[in-house]
Amino acid sequence: MTITWRKWKVYIILTFLVLLTFPLLYWSRPPSVPAFANEEDEPRALLRVNTQEPHLALTFNVEWGEDIITETLETLDDYEISATFFVSGEWAERHPNLLEAIHEKNHELGILGYKGHRFSSMENYEIQESLKNTIKVFEKLDFAAPAYLYPPKGAFNAEVLKIADGENLNTVYGSIHPPLGTGSAMAEHILFHADNGDIIHLNATDESKGLPKALNIAVPVLKEQGYEFHTISSLASGMDIEIKKP
Repeated sequence: MTITWRKWKVYIILTFLVLLTFPLLYWSRPPSVPAFANEEDEPRALLRVNTQEPHLALTFNVEWGEDIITETLETLDDYEISATFFVSGEWAERHPNLLEAIHEKNHELGILGYKGHRFSSMENYEIQESLKNTIKVFEKLDFAAPAYLYPPKGAFNAEVLKIADGENLNTVYGSIHPPLGTGSAMAEHILFHADNGDIIHLNATDESKGLPKALNIAVPVLKEQGYEFHTISSLASGMDIEIKKP
C-alpha cells in the first residue's frame, strides 16, 4: 500500500507522543483471531491493521459513570455501528444492566482490569489478580470470557503483555487517541488522523462529556468518506496487523 504524506505525519506524531509518554504495546492470542507475536513468539499489542479497505474500529474505555456510556450506546445505535468496549471489573459489577446493554447491542466486550489501576505501577501478582478478578466478574454475570485487554491508562511493559497472554487475553492499544476536550476538538482530531485500518480509542466515562458530540460530528463524515466500522475481532480477523514491542 502506498504511504501518503498524511499517513507519514500520523506515524511521526504517534511516535513522538509514545516516546514522551509510555512504551507502546502489542498483542497476544484470542480464540477466534490469529495469534500476534514477533519472531521470538513474544506477545505484542495491536496498534492498527494494514489494509487498503476503508475499515476502522471504534473502542471505548469504561471505568465509571452511567450517563456518557448510555449516550454513547444510543449514538452508536443511531448510526448502526458495532464497537469494542473495555470495561473495568468493578464497573461491570456495579452496572450489570449497562454491561448487558453493551452486549445486546452487538458490541464486543473487553477488559481494563478490575479497578483500572495503572499496571506499570503494580507488582506482577497484582496485575494477574486484577485480570483474574475481572474475568471472574464476567463469569459471575454469565458473560463469555473476554478476549481483549486495554491496559489501564494505556501504560504497560513486556511483563504486562506476558501476564495478559497467560490469561488468554490479547492486548490492544490502538492508533488514534483523541485527548479529552470539547466534542468539536475530539472530532477534529479523529477526522485529521483517520485512515484505513486505524483503531480509534476513546474514553466513555462521565468526564468525557464531549464524546457524544464528537461521535455525531465525526461518524457521519467518515461514513460519507466511505469508511466502515468494525469491532476489533472483525477488523483484525485475517488481516495484516501492525504490532510492536513495548
